Amino acid sequence: GNYPTSLWIVGQPFCERYSLRVRGDYPAPAQGSVSVSFLEHIDGITEVPATSPAGVLLPTSPRVPVVVHGQTQGSTPTPAQPLAVRFGDTIRLEGITLTPLADGTGLTATLFWRSTTSLSADISVFAHLRRSPADLYLQDDSRPRDDHYPTRYWRAGELILDSHEFRFPSDPEGPLSLYVGLYTPTARLPALAETGVRLTNDEVVVPAWPLR
Repeated sequence: GNYPTSLWIVGQPFCERYSLRVRGDYPAPAQGSVSVSFLEHIDGITEVPATSPAGVLLPTSPRVPVVVHGQTQGSTPTPAQPLAVRFGDTIRLEGITLTPLADGTGLTATLFWRSTTSLSADISVFAHLRRSPADLYLQDDSRPRDDHYPTRYWRAGELILDSHEFRFPSDPEGPLSLYVGLYTPTARLPALAETGVRLTNDEVVVPAWPLR
């Protein structure tokens, strides 16, 4: 309130700092955005239309990407199926928890990832339900946390819980296994068991349905 727009000088830039408190239930760590807009207080409150540098009217207010780290999520959960699989040199899959959907029509697979260092590569997750290695039933491929927390934002040592929901279109008619792995735009990351043995097709396989 100390520098109203009526006092602004044409062509003279200035900096302004805002402190935003993030709600404790924000699903961090995750990438989000901050919306920036101006409001006119003339006969009510009206948002000032925003335009691009070329003068094109923007459909929404500009948004600035931000990454939220370090939210308190209560006690650290532990996976129902502990694992110790290393992908490449920097990422570990520490476990998987499989949970049935409330209506019984599918399941959620929560993957427990941890990075040993900061990452610059853009890495995606594949999570497949298959009847056999070559018989795909359902898949959910995305960057971690439903595309909301790309690996380039991961911090060394941070535990990332990454959930993938599978809703069955019909009765699976037989057992299903969950196949999990990581890949870049060019190749899969090598997957090694705790013993150092490289896993077949660089993917982790665990029984998924029926749930035990």
